[in-house]
Amino acid sequence: NVGDFHGFNFEVMTGTYFQTFTFRPNADMRVRNTVEWEVLDLYALYRFYPENGMFLEIGPKFTRVQNVKHTQGVDEKPVAGNYEEDYVSGVLGIGAFLAGSETMVFKSTLRFEYGFTDLVTEQGMAAGYPSFGSSLADQGATTPIRFSFGFEISFGLGGIAQGACGRRGFVLGTKYGG
Repeated sequence: NVGDFHGFNFEVMTGTYFQTFTFRPNADMRVRNTVEWEVLDLYALYRFYPENGMFLEIGPKFTRVQNVKHTQGVDEKPVAGNYEEDYVSGVLGIGAFLAGSETMVFKSTLRFEYGFTDLVTEQGMAAGYPSFGSSLADQGATTPIRFSFGFEISFGLGGIAQGACGRRGFVLGTKYGG
């Protein structure tokens, strides 16, 4: 935190996402596609803390796509070059302090994330991904969008303090505020 009303959060998260969709190439046939991808997400968020116990956060998220698996029915399909290896998203969130003390705080957050690029590459779109084999001429955007609700525990490890003599220093521990 920087002062009483501003702070910066740097977060690292991993996740596995999936999307399943079904299309009918003809009246007698149903085809099920499933895309599953593992990611490493890096967040750099600015937080504003007004005095009402809530906070607003905004910033970028960099996502590294680590593994993609695409199946059509039970057949695994090639993914090399058809899905992005990384992408950038914008993050907007609102949160609230639930409980806490001088050294530890429990928070909850509702976040909206919007990817600035499609998950499927131009090569993948030209090959008909994500629902290749369908009769759709244009499958539309594959923009990653995510809503999430989370709980967070924050605790202080130390701080920068200024002594009565005017010198500043890093203080490790929880008794730097008094």
